[in-house]
Order: sequence, then structure tokens, then C-alpha cells
Amino acid sequence: MCFKLHYPQPLPLNEPWILVNGLEKKAVKYLLMACAVCYYVGRNGSSWFVFTIMCGSGIAAFYMLSNSVLDSLMWQVEKLYGAKKLAELGNSDKAGESMEWLNDMTAKIWRSVDPKIFATVEDILEDTLARVAPKIIKAAKVNDLDLGSVAPRIEKMQIFPPTPEQSPDCIFGEISFSLRTDSSSSAVSKSKGHYATPPGASIRFKTSVYAALDVRAELIKFTGNVRFKITTSPEAPFVSQVVISFTKAPVIETAVMPITKKLNIMGLPMIQGLVNEGVKLGFKPLVDPNVITLDIAQILAAQLDTTAIGLVKVEIRDLKNLSPTSADPQNLFATMTLSKDDQNDVQATRVLTNKENPEWNENLYQLVSLDDIKNDVYVNIKIFKADKVKSDIMLGSISASVRDIVLGKLDEVGKITSWCTKERTMFDGWAPVDDRPENSSRVMLNFKLSFHPKYVIPTVHHPKTELAHESDDEDSDIELGEPVSRKHTSGILSIRITEGKEMEIMDPDLFNSKERRHPYKPGRPLNPYAIIYINDQKVYQTRAKMSTPTPCWNADTECFLKNYNTAFARITVKTSIDLEQDPVIGTVVFKVSELFEKGRKKVKKTQRWVGVGHGIGFGQVFLDLTYKPIKLTLPRELSGADVGTLVIESINLSNIRNAMNVQKANTTKATLAMNVESKITKVLGSNLLQEQDDGSWAWTEVSVYFPLLMRYKTALFIQLSQGATGGKKATACLWMKEIVDYDWQDAELALRDYTPENSDEANRNELPWGSDGPHGSIIVRLKFIPGFSPVHTNMPSFTMDMLGCDPFQKDDMWEKAHLLVRQEGTEHYAIDVSDDEPIDQDKRQPILDTINKDKKSRPRKSSLVSTGSSPTSGSRLNGIMEAETVPYLDSMKDDLSNTKIHNTKVMRKLSKGKDYIQQQLTSLRQGHNNEIRAKQSVKKET
Repeated sequence: MCFKLHYPQPLPLNEPWILVNGLEKKAVKYLLMACAVCYYVGRNGSSWFVFTIMCGSGIAAFYMLSNSVLDSLMWQVEKLYGAKKLAELGNSDKAGESMEWLNDMTAKIWRSVDPKIFATVEDILEDTLARVAPKIIKAAKVNDLDLGSVAPRIEKMQIFPPTPEQSPDCIFGEISFSLRTDSSSSAVSKSKGHYATPPGASIRFKTSVYAALDVRAELIKFTGNVRFKITTSPEAPFVSQVVISFTKAPVIETAVMPITKKLNIMGLPMIQGLVNEGVKLGFKPLVDPNVITLDIAQILAAQLDTTAIGLVKVEIRDLKNLSPTSADPQNLFATMTLSKDDQNDVQATRVLTNKENPEWNENLYQLVSLDDIKNDVYVNIKIFKADKVKSDIMLGSISASVRDIVLGKLDEVGKITSWCTKERTMFDGWAPVDDRPENSSRVMLNFKLSFHPKYVIPTVHHPKTELAHESDDEDSDIELGEPVSRKHTSGILSIRITEGKEMEIMDPDLFNSKERRHPYKPGRPLNPYAIIYINDQKVYQTRAKMSTPTPCWNADTECFLKNYNTAFARITVKTSIDLEQDPVIGTVVFKVSELFEKGRKKVKKTQRWVGVGHGIGFGQVFLDLTYKPIKLTLPRELSGADVGTLVIESINLSNIRNAMNVQKANTTKATLAMNVESKITKVLGSNLLQEQDDGSWAWTEVSVYFPLLMRYKTALFIQLSQGATGGKKATACLWMKEIVDYDWQDAELALRDYTPENSDEANRNELPWGSDGPHGSIIVRLKFIPGFSPVHTNMPSFTMDMLGCDPFQKDDMWEKAHLLVRQEGTEHYAIDVSDDEPIDQDKRQPILDTINKDKKSRPRKSSLVSTGSSPTSGSRLNGIMEAETVPYLDSMKDDLSNTKIHNTKVMRKLSKGKDYIQQQLTSLRQGHNNEIRAKQSVKKET
């Protein structure tokens, strides 16, 4: 029998004579057995032939047995030596197994590693420096990252057996590491000897006075002791979780030197002590008993899923003030934020002037993630009084834990075990906001809070044999779990902007249009940053990367899509210029649904390079997109875009009475305005009125366009007056939340007593005005087109965001913007734009004549808001839809404002200062519902 079976590991440490004595006993035993066999064979009179066979078999058996024993003996001796060596190390100060073999391999590989593969490390270092630097530092750029010639070393590693209370599937251990370089070899040292170069990088800081500070930073010493716990898994990569904790704060020594002088500023006691304290504070969350947990399975799954697990929707209805007095506040609004991000992502309602019972009837949305459950983040609903000069005053708040909203459950070690995967309403009714009990509260808020989870793909573990069969199945792409409902068109879109390339400024002489030529020199350094728009509403902005045509952003965000089928995204890349407005390098628009495969899968994912253009330059951006549907059903009028253009085709005075004299209908004048800032007013004179077949009067020849940036907080006001000297007598109002996107609609609006759109009375509540009022009603034919249009160029915010960019004109291809105002049932303007698809001028007029006939024969709807449909269909309808936009474009083209960039640098810098002062003064002069408040929900990279 094999020797090692009698001595299983671990063996005690025995002397060599004990092993030899054991072998001698075994040999005597085998000799006695051989003698007994020979005696038995000879006694029975066997022949010499049989005797020879028996002896040969015995010799062969002895030879094979001796070899097996010899191998076993060598194996035992080697194990005994290893056990003795480990015991010696255990009794010394350097307890643990030697890692010299790994250190030797690492040292040889370290010098040949290309630093370019650490571009992500440079990006992380830049973001960290920008985040922790004082306010005087505006940006940081890491250049020339050098790994040095000295590789980090693992001093020792110990593996501990699990205790009876611990899981046998876990590996527990401790590692001591160090990175040390001779201080005399540092570039900041005065010594000329260079034995080993330390890791380092050149860093350029941009200060608040826009002066550059160049330094060289080197890592002289980095030592620490880390304990780890690795949880194994039966599936690749066979590790499900890693838990790491430092036993104490690591020791870090750095050297920082201005490029121009050989002076190590880290040698100054004050600076050195400040950095050491900063290191201790920085590593405090990683020092025992604190731990950092890396969920490997979750990280790998996140590549095919979104971080957000669902959407929290809050329907803000109205507020009740039970004890109003003259001192009660006005200009009230509600906000919704997460406690982890109270300032960077604020969802707010419109500011109303009603101090007793303002009615908003608005929906606010926030995405929540598993980290929000683990970190016990709260959803905060706050009521504020708006103030133009000082900060807004909070009057009260209501909070709810994300863990309670999603019914999240954690185990004893803090790991999330489950959360709600069905739609649920947590609260629906009245609740106090003044920190008083409900029965004694004087200020109550009526709201509904609900959770809408994303579709979850259940994880099923299959044996390898089943996986082999599944790989050959034609239907292997069918997802498990609950199928996606057709009515759930809302979802979560994750956008990761990884990097850019080939970013450069175009030679201005190459532009065909003189208006497009810019003053920037080709080849100048770029400081690019990216901005993400959803339905042309700005939602996210990355940090600027200094002086690089190939920025590595690695920035990601997740946003809520109200309607996946119609949503579109815009990526704009700008360059940061000191003391100037940042011009646009390029922009690109794409429809979200066309980037993914068709079907109702629970996870849609794509990666691709997209080109940006129509700015002062061009380049490419790499995008990683993931979409996940959620269990939410929104009515069509609430699933539209916030940014777009309101097109008013006609206003019919079909039913006017009382203050509006029917006999003087042909002298009526209409003033159209929105109740938000910046204020835009359109006037339709009586000379444009035309008498209709039914005897009524209407404006039908002139189309009116309103650019909107806050569609769901905006209402259209139509003020009517009669006669040359008569004042305004009646008002009609329509909230934009009552109409749908893309379709022509006939809205019958009630005429009430004259109410200015900027008055307190008009801004008391967000309530529909109805279809019949004391002065009759009018019928307005209109539609809302999502996205920017040429009329937005008159707005200051658009001019600033799109400086140097013209997304509507393509030099000699202006008419391609006709896709902005397509008819109902069609897609957004930026999709399927063909550069070689001109509009046939000869066929334009006949089609327009056909459209005019169809308009006159089309019956009017009597409902408040009704959707019209064209009687034509098929290919003829598509041709009509494109040609019908021509008169709208002619009007839009008149409104197109292309702000030219100043040629001189001094004027551009003065212009930025002027714009800043003008913006501050405008914010004081304008009302509370302005563009500045609309930008509070823009996230920025932190």
C-alpha cells in the first residue's frame, strides 16, 4: 500500500531515522511473505518452470513497489520540508509564505508595460484631483504617467482556514505589500545618482485666475497591510465577492516639485503633515472595521443591465394651508430629490402664487438603485418659497426611505437579498409637512408616491450538460421571466461616454457659408467635454479634459425615458476656453430605438462610435448604451418631451359672445404669449382675419411658432381685443400638458375675463380652463414638435449652449430641416436624413393646393383637445407631409438667428463678462418660472 496513505497531510515533523525504520519494517514484512510463498510452492512439488515464474513475479512486484515507495517518500520529504519552512516563517517576524517567485515575475514584466494602458487611471486621477482640490483649482491634467523601474512587492501572504462559524466557500487571507524607491533616485532630489526611478506623472493645474501651474509628482513609498475575504462561485469567473480592508492606514510618501525648480515642496513640514493627515482621512473608510466590498457578479451583470432598479414617481397634487394670514408666503413650489444628491439633481414643480391651496398636478421622477437601499438613502419632498435675491426658503418636507419604498431587505452582513419587482403605491393622500402630527398640522400636502421597477431577468444555474444543449437551441435568445408588456414603453437609458478621438477645429476657410466661419485657429489645443441631451433637454455634463484631441471621459449617467419609441438623444462636444463662452466642436442626434435591435427584450445594449459635426470642428465619440424597460404606463399627453416647438396653424372665432361682440368679429386682434420667461409674444392683427364658410372669422394664413423649454410647466394664453381703441376683453388658456406630441389637434378653449399671463391670478393654479366660458370659446389648431428648431435660436440659453454650432443649416441644404415638422405618425427630424434627397420644386405647389382643399373640407372637433387625421394614406401621404412643411420652414427661417462669434479674443472675453452680468440682471427682472430653474435638474460629473 502506498506510503502516503498511512501518513495523510499535514504530517508531523519527524526525524529521517523514523522514516528509515518504517521502511525496514515494511521490508521485513515483505521478505517473510516471500519466504512463506516459496516454501508453499516447493512443498507441493512444483516444477522449476513454476518456480521461475513465481520468482520473476516477486522480483517485478518488488521493483514496482519500491519505485512507488520511493516516489511517495520523495513526496513526503518535500512536503515535510515545506511544512518545516512554513513553521519557521510562522515563528519569525515575517510570518507567511514567500512570494519571491511572483515578485521576480512582476519586476521583469513591470518595465515593459506600456503606460498607455493606464489611460483610465489617468482619468480617475484627474477626476479625483479636481474633486478634492481647493476652489482655486479649476481643472487638472495628468501627462507623462510613468510606472517607474521599481515594481511593487508582496512582502508576505497568509491564508487562514475558516472557523466553524464561517462559510467553507470563503478564502480568508492577509497580504502585506510595499513600493519603495531610493529617495536619492527621485527627480526632485538634488543628487545626480539614479538607481531606480519611482512612479510619477506630470500634472498641470488650472487655477481660478486661469494661470497654469505645472508640477511633477512622484510616489516614493507606499506600504500597507490588507486583509481579504474571497467568496467562491461555481460559475465563471468562480469568484462572486471580494471584501477588502486595511488593518491600518497605509504609509504614503510623495514628492511634488514645480517643473521649473528642483524643490520638493513635500519636504516642508506643514505641507507634509497636511498630506499625511489627508491620506489618513482618505483611507479611513477602508481601514478596519470598515470594509470595501466588490460584488464581482453584480459588476459583470451591470455590463448587461442598468444600475437603477426602478423609478420613484411622485404626483404632486395640491397644498392646503389651514391658517392663512397676510404674512403667509407666496410663490410656492415643490421639489423632489434624493438625500445623497440634494443639490445636483433637483426635480421641481412650477412656482405658483396661490398662498392658500396651490394646485400643481405635476409628476416628478427619480431613479433609484441598489446602493440607495444599502446606504439608506431617502426621497425628500420639500416645499419652498421662491426668492430671487436670497436662497429659497424651505417651509417643510416629507421624507421616505428608498428601502421602504422598494421593500428592500438586507441580510445580517448588509447584502441585499430582495426588493419589490411589482408596481406598488406606498402613499396616496394627505400628509403634514410642518413636522406636526396629522391631527394638529396646519400645512398639508396631497401627493401620491409609487414605485415602478424594471423588468428583471431571473438568474438560473444550469448544469454544463444543459448549457451545451441550450447553446444549440434556436430559441436560446428568449429571455426568462415575465415578458415585457406592450403598454410599458417607458424605461431606463444608461449612457456611458467612454472616450473621444480625432477632435480638432476645422479650418474656417473650408466653410461654404461666411456666417459659419469662426475665429479659432486650426490645431489649437482642445479642452473637450461632452453634454448629453434627452429629447433636447440637457441632463448630464462631463468634466473637461485639458489639452487633448483624444479625451478619456469614462463618464456615465442613467436617465428616465418617458417613451422609448419616440425618444431621441443628442451628444454635444464643446471645448473649454478661459474667460470665454465655450464653442461647440460638434453635435449629433440619434433616435434611441434605432440603435438597438428590434423586439421587446428586457435588456437592450449597443456600443458604437458616432461622429459629431456642424460646429467649429469635428470628431468621434464612443458610446456604450443600455436600455431597460420599467413597469410604468403613462398617458400619451404625459409621455412627451419638455423641449420643442408649438406650431399654431389657425385660430377660429367660432363661438364668441358677451364682451366679445359677434358683429365686430372682423376687428378682433389676438395676442399670444406663454406664461414663462423668457417672454415671447406674438400678435395677430385683424387684417389677417378671413371669413369662413360658416360665417365665422379665423386666422388661417399665418402660422405662429413658440419655442418651449419647460413644456410641462407652461401654458398658452390668447388675449382677444376688438376695435382700434378697445382694450383686451377676453382670455383663453391651454396648458401644454394637455396636448400630445407630433399630431395636429383641434383644441376648443373657453373665453373668460381678461387675465394677463404674468399676473398672480393667472398663476394661482395649474388647472384646465374648460371648453366653454362666459365669453364663449375659440378653436385653436396646433401641434407640438419635440426638439430644437430654428425658432429656439432667439433664446439666450440656446445661443449659449450651441455657440458656433448650426444644427439646422447644412450650407446649401437648408430645406433638410423640413423633417422638424413632419406630420402625425412620423418620426423625429434627425432620423433618416439623406443628403441627396432634394425636394422637388415642380411638385410642391400642386401638393400644397391639395392640402388646402383638405383643410377646408376637414370637420372641426367639438372636444377640448382632439386629434385630427389626414384623409390621405400611403406613399401619397408621405409626399404631402414633407411638402406641407415648406410654408412653416419659410416662417421659421425668418426667425433663425445665427449669432456670430467675435473675431478678436478681447471682445470674446468681454462678451462673456457682459453675458454673465446680463444673465444675473435678467434673473432678477424676470419671474420665477424661468430658464435658470429649468436647469436645476442637470447632472454634472462629480
